[in-house]
Amino acid sequence: MDRYPDNIHSDQAMLSAFLADRDAACPVCRYNLRAVQGDRCPECGTHLQLQVGQAVVRYGAYLWLFALLAAPALGFIMGLPWTIRMVLDALDPNMTVNIPLYLWIIRGAGLVALPLFIITWLFRLQLVRMRNDIQWVLVIAPALYHLALLVWFTVEAINRP
Repeated sequence: MDRYPDNIHSDQAMLSAFLADRDAACPVCRYNLRAVQGDRCPECGTHLQLQVGQAVVRYGAYLWLFALLAAPALGFIMGLPWTIRMVLDALDPNMTVNIPLYLWIIRGAGLVALPLFIITWLFRLQLVRMRNDIQWVLVIAPALYHLALLVWFTVEAINRP
């Protein structure tokens, strides 16, 4: 059974018939195109066409997020024996070793990044299907965190006697 009536011959008419009863987002501005007449998005003016194809998956932001979380997470895993030793030394009342604050921060950054890294891997398909601006916000947050740590370490290194 043909979904479209026989009198539909143009691409614009087929597009309008398709959008008549469906929620479809504009590929540029994400405006809901339900019941739009014509071949332009009323919000941003993008030319629309009805076609069969694979949805474009945007991996750019996801790969940055994965990389930003992978470095401290894997560093934490590789340094886990040292971290355990550091914590045990800090808890021992007989130890007089003063562990610098920046070492605690580095280990803490890895501890925070590890579950985020795992979540990023487990939900990778959902993440790459998010709107592009949301993906980049998820990238900017750990990037700013890394930048803040870099600035702090630099200031500490300059101020050391």
